[in-house]
Amino acid sequence: MLHRMLLAGLWFAVTSLPSGPGIARTLESGGFRYTEDQPPAYVDARELISEWPRKLGQDSDPWRVWQVDSQIDFRKGQYAAYLDYIYEPRSQELLQYAAQFEIQFEPTYEQLVIHRVEIFRDGHWESRFDPAHITLARRESEFESLMYTGKVSALIVLEDVRVHDRIRMQYTIKGSNPIMGDLLGDSLNLSGHAPTARRQIRILSDAPLAHTIIGATIKASEKQVDDHRELHWLGKNLAAVSKNERAPNWTFPLPTLLVSKQRTWSDVVNWALTLYPEPVPLNAELQLKLATLKALPTIDQQIIAALRLVQTDVRYFGMELGASTHRPAEPNEVYQRRFGDCKDKSRLLISLLRQLGLRADPALVSIAHGKSLTQHPPSAAAFDHVIVRVALANRTVWLDPTQTLQGGDLAHLSTLPYGRALIIAPGERELTEVIRPASDRSEVDISESIESGTGDSIVIALSQRSRGDIADVMRRDLASNSSSEISKRWRQLYTKTLGTATEVEAIRVADDMTRNEIEIQAKFRIEQPWQRLDAGHNYLDLHAAALLQFLEPVTEMERTVPMAQAFPMTLKHRIELLPPKGRQLQFGNDKLSLTDKAFDYRREISRKGDVVQVEHLFVSKSDVITDADLPAYARNLRQVFDASSVRAIAGLGEASLQKSRQERMKQLINDLTRED
Repeated sequence: MLHRMLLAGLWFAVTSLPSGPGIARTLESGGFRYTEDQPPAYVDARELISEWPRKLGQDSDPWRVWQVDSQIDFRKGQYAAYLDYIYEPRSQELLQYAAQFEIQFEPTYEQLVIHRVEIFRDGHWESRFDPAHITLARRESEFESLMYTGKVSALIVLEDVRVHDRIRMQYTIKGSNPIMGDLLGDSLNLSGHAPTARRQIRILSDAPLAHTIIGATIKASEKQVDDHRELHWLGKNLAAVSKNERAPNWTFPLPTLLVSKQRTWSDVVNWALTLYPEPVPLNAELQLKLATLKALPTIDQQIIAALRLVQTDVRYFGMELGASTHRPAEPNEVYQRRFGDCKDKSRLLISLLRQLGLRADPALVSIAHGKSLTQHPPSAAAFDHVIVRVALANRTVWLDPTQTLQGGDLAHLSTLPYGRALIIAPGERELTEVIRPASDRSEVDISESIESGTGDSIVIALSQRSRGDIADVMRRDLASNSSSEISKRWRQLYTKTLGTATEVEAIRVADDMTRNEIEIQAKFRIEQPWQRLDAGHNYLDLHAAALLQFLEPVTEMERTVPMAQAFPMTLKHRIELLPPKGRQLQFGNDKLSLTDKAFDYRREISRKGDVVQVEHLFVSKSDVITDADLPAYARNLRQVFDASSVRAIAGLGEASLQKSRQERMKQLINDLTRED
């Protein structure tokens, strides 16, 4: 939903209209409470915009944002975020989203105060605040992601909403998670995917502020006012920002303000150290597991076995309530209940590794922001995941105990692109780069051997070998789906590209967990794949499925952020074709090479006797494609897709061709004779 998308981007706002309710009152719904009251005293009210700016156009946009005005109070150890959001649906289709609004808060430490719910129609504002149409309920939107957060949603449903109404939602959320202490930070979008007439941010703090603006040229101003600091940012007539597919996780899809009180990464480390004390002694069950680990002959084997133990025996599930959002549970408790989130599983793994005499520490990372953490002011709020750093004598190893069915010994273990990490250990002062080993490369190698079957069919012997983190993905896929489902996908692919496909031999799986390689093999029969080209020739189009499955064509050239590409990755596809008896194969160009800044591609066609072999090789060289390189990348990638399909033409030999001509002539004479 559009307004929820804006809200998720921290569209905190404030505005001034005629005065709201005069007397505060506490209301209850679904066993939860909220308050109706006037805006907080710190709010600096502003006059509303009465006309839509001509600079933003008058008719074309289906959704308008008239004002987003954010005022956040960091003073005296408190936290309050005030939002005044005014929007206008301009199409019938969008009314269903405009007429319902959702506000999430955590009732154990946050308080929701609603100031106004209003609609502007026929030249005046009218109140639509009605407790009967405000429902508070737990809606665990993250439950499917194996998280229980305890958040409550205030669902506001408006009656009689019409196209061109201006809808105003004005509220404050007071309070913050006490476990965060004074290490809060905020990320606020400066514009959105809809045109915005006015966007204002005002932040109050009794300590100096650190801030970064990304993707906007308008600067923020900061000044001393009485006993506090005020940071102010104002944008007017802001055009809609287009959405970009395939954006790297470290980019910001919208212009953004990052702000927190001035502090250092050392402050965050010292805060986190209190959350990861030495655990209580391991219980008898874990002591037995530890003894098994110690019996393994090498340190590498011990590390991998400890990682597998936590990954396999403890399922992922997070109870993100109160202090447990950041404080991990005791290892004994985690192993006894057999579930935990990233911090729980990491602390259990660290406990086992330290008992093995290893230097293992928690590492805070951000799946959402990756290497762009370097742009964030130091804040505990910058992180959303915890992994484990193991410092060995000759190398550093990064372990993620939440990765299920992860293959590989320590030399073949994949490291996801975490970008930067904050190591939680005494003396750590800066972010550390998470470097992936040079050997950590994903690879897919597909081989198809095609022979003529009975009648007009062919038989394809398929082999797909995957290595690296793609093997991890395939292993999870095989664990979640039956082999018949995997076979169905290949049958559908072959039916789409060649003809009706049936399974001849069931899929066989070979999994080398040590080298993190997984191979599937199967055989399929394709009915009537050869198509008639002319009287003496048939053709068969051979498609490189490895390229078709793992590469995406460029669909948008106008971007606000670079385009992501899987890296490091190698794709190989080999096709061996034995022609039908009595026919000779013809192909076009034997070789094709393409070199791009982001990839290398090569196709070769060779012959061994009657067998023709087509080989494709694609090697990615970069994880992103910049704006400057995108046109060339798009052109070159189109050539790769064109080259991924090779046409084999089967012509009759001279004797067969003469026989075919005689048969056609005989048939023609017979037809003429019957007509006479």
